[in-house]
Amino acid sequence: MEIDGSYGEGGGQVVRTSLALSSVFGEPIKLMNIRAGRSNPGLSYQHLSCVKLMKRLTNAEVNGDRLRSTELFFKPTEKPGGDIEIDIGTAGSITLLLQCLLPTLHVSNEIRVYAVGGTDVKWSPPIDYLINVTKPILSKYGLEFDLDLIKRGYYPKGGGEVRFTASNSDLNPFDIDCERPQKIMGISHCGNLPRHIAERQANSAEKQLKKLDIPIEIKVEQTTDVMGKGSGIVLWSTEGCRYGSSALGEPGKPAEKVGKEAGEKLIKQIKEIGAVDKYSGDQILPIVGLSGGSYTTTKLTTHTKTNAWLVNQFIGNKKIKIQENKNQPPKITA
Repeated sequence: MEIDGSYGEGGGQVVRTSLALSSVFGEPIKLMNIRAGRSNPGLSYQHLSCVKLMKRLTNAEVNGDRLRSTELFFKPTEKPGGDIEIDIGTAGSITLLLQCLLPTLHVSNEIRVYAVGGTDVKWSPPIDYLINVTKPILSKYGLEFDLDLIKRGYYPKGGGEVRFTASNSDLNPFDIDCERPQKIMGISHCGNLPRHIAERQANSAEKQLKKLDIPIEIKVEQTTDVMGKGSGIVLWSTEGCRYGSSALGEPGKPAEKVGKEAGEKLIKQIKEIGAVDKYSGDQILPIVGLSGGSYTTTKLTTHTKTNAWLVNQFIGNKKIKIQENKNQPPKITA
């Protein structure tokens, strides 16, 4: 199967989803024009770590797995499985790496992955989002896995450690229909920084969230067991529709601004109509495409549309359908 890596969003998501679905169906793929429209086209270290992981798990034949390559041939010869240790290098995202695995779990043998890299970095879901938002949603479709955060990894040094374990899951169709959230939870963290930074982030987020008039519980975490320095906050709703938001600290950015940013993002998601937020609406699409079911999302992103197009290349007959109606949340059906 030939896949145009520049289609739609045209980023690394095309690489990750293609690797996952190739492994599910045992379908050889040839990716072309990888990230062609980006300022640094081709495969980066982050994408190469995904190729390396899936190559080892499926004993795949691979060509083009080199830095800045714009073409990649990938042919899995076995169902995913095994015990793998992988170091992405610097602060490459561990959660993006794991996105290659999740759609394969219903056809996989036992998988154990120990990954080193970034757990809380820009342009990727924080590890706490994956644990507290994505994972509970996917369990509704029968997909189960364990994810243990051993050590956080911040930009630019990384060094975060995560252990992922999963056995074969039986996917089942599910239509997500949920009520307004009844509680907000979160975690505000900092590494090699004074505890008051995490506390100020939490207090600022809570100040914003009080506008919702529902219970709030944000834990504060300080650690010195990290490489470099960093901070961040992740918030999520429970007891109803599960939405999430996050913000990262950076030099010169006050802790109060970090917390406020995360709080405002979550409020916006909750006030918009949809069963899942725009981030998980993208992340769960390949799994829902394989299991069947439906969900509405607060916003339809280019990422989500690209994922839908790509999944349909594998499952055929345009199984995934996107409905966009005025005054109604976008709906994804498989």
